[in-house]
Amino acid sequence: IIRLKCSGVLYNLDTCKETRWYPLLHTFVWTRLRRSEALGLRWQDVDLDAATLSITSVLHQLGDGTFIQSRPKTPRSRRQVALLPSSCLVLRARREVQEAESSQLGLQITRDSRLLSPGRPAHQTGLRDTGFSAHRW
Repeated sequence: IIRLKCSGVLYNLDTCKETRWYPLLHTFVWTRLRRSEALGLRWQDVDLDAATLSITSVLHQLGDGTFIQSRPKTPRSRRQVALLPSSCLVLRARREVQEAESSQLGLQITRDSRLLSPGRPAHQTGLRDTGFSAHRW
């Protein structure tokens, strides 16, 4: 696991600003969520008016490449997390982009839709490849 100093995290976050990963990584960095928690986020878990996320599920990739969604392991892991105002802006913009992309595909965003993608989950190693492998830095 590569541990980055704060300046390294901010540099990596800035370099991915124009990618579809930015909203997830921004949320991941500023909330200190675990990777599986960030990837498990659905729109029903986000309250942008109250500026909170509810951690109600996690998404793990198994050795065979399939994904499994489950509840967090402990009651303490099921929690609410405060969002920064900047995170709310980033997530609102992500929602607009996701709705436009989905509309072009003839799909509709629902409360169960993931923040990252309206379709199948993204490959979890994407977070690892960007240098955001550890939630403690």
